[in-house]
Amino acid sequence: MPEQRGPNFVCIGAQKAGTTWLYKNLESNHDVWLTPVKELHYFDRVRANEALLGEWGMPHPEGVYNRYIKDQFPPSLKNMRWLRRYYRYGLDKQWYLGLFEEQFTGGQTCGDITPAYSTLDDSGVRYAQKVLGQDTAIIFIIRNPVERSWSAAKMMFRDQDKSYERDNYAEITALLKKPLTVLRSDYANIIRRWQDHFQHVHVMTYDALCESPDGFLGDISRHLKIRNQWDRETINKRVWSDEKSSPVPDGIASLLRAQYQEQTEELYSLTGLPEVKQWLSDMSADQTT
Repeated sequence: MPEQRGPNFVCIGAQKAGTTWLYKNLESNHDVWLTPVKELHYFDRVRANEALLGEWGMPHPEGVYNRYIKDQFPPSLKNMRWLRRYYRYGLDKQWYLGLFEEQFTGGQTCGDITPAYSTLDDSGVRYAQKVLGQDTAIIFIIRNPVERSWSAAKMMFRDQDKSYERDNYAEITALLKKPLTVLRSDYANIIRRWQDHFQHVHVMTYDALCESPDGFLGDISRHLKIRNQWDRETINKRVWSDEKSSPVPDGIASLLRAQYQEQTEELYSLTGLPEVKQWLSDMSADQTT
């Protein structure tokens, strides 16, 4: 039996940093095959960060059909076969690699986009390297941690049918301090951890995606060695819901700035990214006004 190769790339997040938009655009590229289910949640299940034990529910609580499949109905025969394999949900390496067999990928560039992988500790990333191989490309999109955490909190409250208005300040504050939220914005340590085990870790920014989607996808095409050919309609289907509603309340913003100031300074020292420098500038400006 030929060796199963697994994905060519893995996008590890960050959550609420454009990964669904990236998934849709990669789907539109004829050089790429993506799993019908975006978030496979393999590595964060078999090597969950100890700080998150007891925090997880089942993946896709709204159901895979409602989230992914209904828009593809009726699904192709190949997707039906893949879903049959997927629903034999397992925790072993063979199950995971089997989701990327050539009968599904057709030999195209393929990937796994699961933002929860950013929460893996060193043991989890080491295991991922053993399964994937150190040459697998890792994509990590970072977003201003104040904005990312607030966006994530709103999503979690919506999922629980709860209000995130000002009168829920204590509950919102507790959620923002939970490891499930904090770990996803610990960018510097996430980057170091993956760089320790993988040769090709590409750090990109949500700011760059918003500023120039075409430029962002051009960088993706270079990182993944695919043609820079994308579907214009898919590119334009950007839904920046956070820009349309519910800005970060002042009290929450102050809490988040204090929570992430030091980490963001460390991130800038590590990456030197101008976008991160701007985040720090915004944090400092907000604190003096």
